Amino acid sequence: SLVGAPSLTLKATKKKGKYTVGGKLTEGGLPVAATSIVVLRGKTATKTVKVGSATTGASGAWASSGKLVGKKPVFFKATATVAERDATATGCATPLPLTVAPGGCVSATLSAWTVSSPVAKLKP
Repeated sequence: SLVGAPSLTLKATKKKGKYTVGGKLTEGGLPVAATSIVVLRGKTATKTVKVGSATTGASGAWASSGKLVGKKPVFFKATATVAERDATATGCATPLPLTVAPGGCVSATLSAWTVSSPVAKLKP
């Protein structure tokens, strides 16, 4: 594997009837830029629906906001999906041992993945 596991963080805050959620998307500790984040909200931690989206910046950071209504706790979660990517330039840059790639490195790809953040709860 060329990289480590993906990670999606989430922090939720509220101010004057509005919420802001945000976090960071990384893969192997490195930021993942230009990736769509789906923001989910619900009355319970397990029953959430899409309420917004965001796109990660160069640092992997993302944020989304909206209006809060009601006086009950609200739960938030975020998900991200990354398609398979070509990594030949970096994956084949260092010569691999002949026991790993007997014919030499011709191409390298990074697998597709989906990651979910932990659930965050906002109290009224």
